[in-house]
Amino acid sequence: MSQRKFLKKVSKALEDEATRDFGLAMAGKPSSYRSAPYAVAASPDQAKLARKATGLPQPAFALAIGASPATVRSWEQGQKRPDGVASKLLRLLARKPELIRDLKKDSLGEHLAR
Repeated sequence: MSQRKFLKKVSKALEDEATRDFGLAMAGKPSSYRSAPYAVAASPDQAKLARKATGLPQPAFALAIGASPATVRSWEQGQKRPDGVASKLLRLLARKPELIRDLKKDSLGEHLAR
């Protein structure tokens, strides 16, 4: 087998494997593409529940979590879905709204340092 044919065959095999793994990852199943399933994005109701549990208006909540007010608004209206880390943060704040105090301190310190 020529080197060119060999490289083409190997390239095709790698591409097929990557396609299969990507499909598994997108289905939320472990694969070599991604070692853990994707986090499930928080729903608009979960986003609103987290913010309301903290007692903050959208602009203050956005500042505390490091997002823009437009982003928080779009999550709550269902126009956008928060990514994995943001979804986990929203779920955590819904369960433990008192944690927003620590986030506000960090955000205020960063904001004042600018």
